[in-house]
Amino acid sequence: MKYVEVLNDLQMIDATLYLELKYGTSNPEEIALIRNGISLSLAKVLLEKYSDMISIDILTDKISFVPELIDRMNEQGENQILIHEAHTNIF
Repeated sequence: MKYVEVLNDLQMIDATLYLELKYGTSNPEEIALIRNGISLSLAKVLLEKYSDMISIDILTDKISFVPELIDRMNEQGENQILIHEAHTNIF
């Protein structure tokens, strides 16, 4: 990864490719969640199914969640590992 970081610092690599290599995505909302300790798997689920319960400021990487998020995830039958991760990282 250091080689990729150096290439990015020298602007010798496409910005989108750099983000894909570093974070596994080039989606700024997913990257903000990852920077806040959320896994890419959970970030994708949260944005695809629960975006109405999340507030993301991509400029400051600040995120906030509606307190009922965990209950909704349980009701929807989400993977218990993802629910545990959400509970651990969010509350």
